[in-house]
Amino acid sequence: MSVDARWRGFTYDPRLPEHARLRSSDADRDLVRALLREAYAEGRLTESDLESRSADLTPELTLGGLLELVSDLLPTGRPEPDPLAAGGMDPRVARAMAMAGFRGQLMKDLAVFLGPGAACVLVWWLDGRGLFWPVWILVYTGIPLLLTLVRARTRIALRERELMAGPPPR
Repeated sequence: MSVDARWRGFTYDPRLPEHARLRSSDADRDLVRALLREAYAEGRLTESDLESRSADLTPELTLGGLLELVSDLLPTGRPEPDPLAAGGMDPRVARAMAMAGFRGQLMKDLAVFLGPGAACVLVWWLDGRGLFWPVWILVYTGIPLLLTLVRARTRIALRERELMAGPPPR
């Protein structure tokens, strides 16, 4: 697990001064206990140090106090800016939504191509199969389908960027 991911596990980031005075939650203290046990298992803490720090994990402890307990075990530099803080979306979710939107458009274009095209070919077949006039309907309804397929990668990437950027400013 990356260091920054460990800090994101806290209810509020204890490295930020505005969060230092907040009381720690059970989940925050459990996270610190796990970090202390991991550091002990790696040989970075002695048994007495582990017991001492674990005893300090009381409900009255603030996030700043938690930071003091683990500051020599994890880098405490400024947190990286959260890409989702500006209202953007997680890249995996944005990708899935962009793909879903593309599939929806593809299905619409395919229905427009196949529905009238099949009906016209059936009428042509039943009418005696002369000049293949349904070609004009197939070409006309096939153009949007072809354009959707040709522009797929670009449209998906553009929609993905829009979703990750968040809502436009008002």
